[in-house]
Amino acid sequence: MGGPQRVNPDEVLGLILQGAPISRSDLAREAGLSRAAVTLLVQDLIGLGIVEDNIPTFSAGGRRATGIRLDLAEYFMVAVRINRYELTFRTFDGSGVEVETTEVPIASDIKIEPLLALIEQTLRGILERRDERCFLGVAISSLGWLFETDDEVILHTDGFSELGKRDIRASVQSMFPDVPVLLEHDAKTSALAEYQDHVRETGRKPACLLNIVGGIGFGGGIIIDGKIFRGARGVAGEVGHLGINFNSGIHTRNVDTHEFNGLFEDYASPRALRQHVTSRLLDFPESSLTEQSTPEQIFAAFDVGDPLAVWAVERVCQLLAYGLAGLTFVLDPDVIVVGDAFPASETILERIRGCLATYLPAVRMEHLELKFSQRGTSGVLYGSYLLLIQWYLTNGELFARIQQSQAASAS
Repeated sequence: MGGPQRVNPDEVLGLILQGAPISRSDLAREAGLSRAAVTLLVQDLIGLGIVEDNIPTFSAGGRRATGIRLDLAEYFMVAVRINRYELTFRTFDGSGVEVETTEVPIASDIKIEPLLALIEQTLRGILERRDERCFLGVAISSLGWLFETDDEVILHTDGFSELGKRDIRASVQSMFPDVPVLLEHDAKTSALAEYQDHVRETGRKPACLLNIVGGIGFGGGIIIDGKIFRGARGVAGEVGHLGINFNSGIHTRNVDTHEFNGLFEDYASPRALRQHVTSRLLDFPESSLTEQSTPEQIFAAFDVGDPLAVWAVERVCQLLAYGLAGLTFVLDPDVIVVGDAFPASETILERIRGCLATYLPAVRMEHLELKFSQRGTSGVLYGSYLLLIQWYLTNGELFARIQQSQAASAS
């Protein structure tokens, strides 16, 4: 007769978060535990006040059941997004519910020290309004790409080289030494959010999901078996730097200037859409678009049939599909999500699908799901929350952190 089963509380917490609400029988099956072992652990979690019970749900077999879900409203983390003209701070409770958002404008020429001071000042202001004993940590998402060595993590951002003059993660960690501080590329955190959304919507876990974030340029996030794929040094996923025109110019070494250099993002990003419009203004005198038209205005003009907007959007769709076809042969994804500054337009999505079908074999198109993000720009921040929770669960520290917080509150 075997002894008591060894229970990993963090594994069970992760399963409850993923499946919430989840029945005890489904939880036992997913965790590979007996019903008795799950019942004992759930009782402990209820005693800690972090689990809600008797929630109507359906079992994996489709039957009505009562389930449990985590209630971590008392705990919180802060997701920070570094963009070119603003910092965004979004507080989530431990269950992923948005609590508050603060946006702080920054000058385009801000130096790294004032930027770090602004981050610290805003974070401390948030902490003053909450119980710091329930603070889980900070997850920072930034534009640009990261390069990791054994000693530091440095951002490389075209047009914003100040970000690379300090290890931002280490700097913020020194301000808040008692909690984890993470730094990741914004497209990668957005990819985590898209992966979770896909699993919840379809019940299927893609082996590989590719997420494209279109803003000034292109960023990419690759999720393999539910985890961010970073490569050897954190650079993996930088799809915007994929070359698609070898006849174009050589990339400049000065990251604060830009030359047309044949990269994917130079042809198919929202920034490229504006350049396409500017290049053909004289050919479409009847168009309402101007040199100052934003991507949002161009997409809106496309919707009402503006001829220049139609030409420019269809060109971007073709070039986007061309790059995605190459990435499909390299990564073999189940799902490709395009988001951030791209609108969730079914008309545009069908244009991209049609172009993609001319570059990929029919059998590959049949097994590839292409969709626009329904989260828009919010996916980056929610993905930052998921990144921090995933860190806790991977390192087996969420349950211990909750116990530590409750012990501090009781003393």
